[in-house]
Amino acid sequence: MTHERRQDRSENPWTAGDLYLRAVAQRTGLEHLTLATREGLRLSGTGDEDLGSRVAAVAPSSSRSPRPCAPG
Repeated sequence: MTHERRQDRSENPWTAGDLYLRAVAQRTGLEHLTLATREGLRLSGTGDEDLGSRVAAVAPSSSRSPRPCAPG
């Protein structure tokens, strides 16, 4: 018999993302955590949903694209 470490689960990917980010926030002591697209759309998050949407909307203007890896 295997031990399932997760207490909260969901088959819905949006709910599952929220549950995962909530667990990360609890482990790290964060009040808000937001996952967003490069276009500024909130995908998932924990904490105040309106605040997360606003953070997602402005984050692309203050972030840099990752540099491509050099071959070899």
